[in-house]
Amino acid sequence: KKAHSLITRKSDLIGQELEDWPCSRAAKRQSGHPKVANRELQEVALELGFGDRVGLSEAAESPAELRLARTRGFLRAVLARPDAMFADEAMGVLGRLHHRRGLSLSEEELESFAKPLIMKAMRLGCPSDTAAEKELESARAKNATVFTKPQRSPLSTLATELIPKWLEEASTCGASAERLRLAVECWEELDCKDDVEGAVLHAAVCLELQDLGR
Repeated sequence: KKAHSLITRKSDLIGQELEDWPCSRAAKRQSGHPKVANRELQEVALELGFGDRVGLSEAAESPAELRLARTRGFLRAVLARPDAMFADEAMGVLGRLHHRRGLSLSEEELESFAKPLIMKAMRLGCPSDTAAEKELESARAKNATVFTKPQRSPLSTLATELIPKWLEEASTCGASAERLRLAVECWEELDCKDDVEGAVLHAAVCLELQDLGR
């Protein structure tokens, strides 16, 4: 838990709250804005036909009247949330596999499994715990290598050494741009050009992408 907190500290400062995300009053936090998990952003992309981009094939579909507000929220989220917040989500999956399902990663799997998972999460494709468990078990079944037991907790190594390094890599490999581009495409698929607030957010994301011709 202490190691996990090292990587969550930055994203916790920003938090998961999103202005105007449609939800019940009970779901809103004290600030008046609801806490919205990255998974809900993935579901917006799925509903608009981009499930393959976020690794989802099924999810509870939101009512049509809420889709506009949710898609605007998606635009807000990709503008506000840093790579660290998406890496934190994947770290949570790895932590639960380790603590709740007894799946501790070897030295080799930190690179062969954890790194691709973290990178996928930063592109808004973080899998569920069950999907990640199946992926790990499948990889182990195909690989006859004798794995090296880590000298210290793999979660500690991830939090203090590897994820900070991978976040630096992500800043140069376009993970943030992929999230921005996906949000833009979702908004354009929704086709609500008369919605002023959404149009402004769309323009802000395009400006961030330096794609002013859309």
